[in-house]
Amino acid sequence: MISSRTVLTVLFLLSFSVSRAQDQHPFIFSLTGGLFFPSNVQFKEIYQSSSDLIWGVGICLPVQGPLGVAGDMSFFRSEGHFPSFYDSSAEIQQKFIHLGVINKQPVSRNLFLRMSGGINFVTVRQSAFSSRLPTQTAESGRKFGYFAGLGAEQFLDESGHLAMFFDVLYDYCRLHDAEFSGDFGGLRVVLGINLIMF
Repeated sequence: MISSRTVLTVLFLLSFSVSRAQDQHPFIFSLTGGLFFPSNVQFKEIYQSSSDLIWGVGICLPVQGPLGVAGDMSFFRSEGHFPSFYDSSAEIQQKFIHLGVINKQPVSRNLFLRMSGGINFVTVRQSAFSSRLPTQTAESGRKFGYFAGLGAEQFLDESGHLAMFFDVLYDYCRLHDAEFSGDFGGLRVVLGINLIMF
């Protein structure tokens, strides 16, 4: 099982493999937030919604030209309430870890087309609460799948230390656990800020 600490350690070690480019290329730290539209067919039925908020953090290590090695961790949480059914509620939490590559192609001086893809690791935790029944919680093991996305990025300052980006990403991850079955990926639409550190 791959832990969050292991992922961060691997990304840190990768930074040494691009030490030749450190004087020429920046290290990039990202913050993202937006909407996640789960693919699971039961989500809308249980949570009475087709989407909810997702947020995350990430890093990118440029390798050569427009190509970089990237990793991020994102968190999704949604709640559903059912007053007519024993005053009950349900909650789902998902964590996504991405490891992949990103390619940025210039469209103009400060505008870039972003293309990304790679593998993902997904965990799912679901809880049911009721005023008359004990809380029930189920958690999946970490499963892997893949992701891909397109977006655009725009520099916000002349020095090139700050940029805003927009991404549309699709995660695919199919679970076959006893408690979880089906696709627990989905579509995300996010805005982000890149802090470019030299």
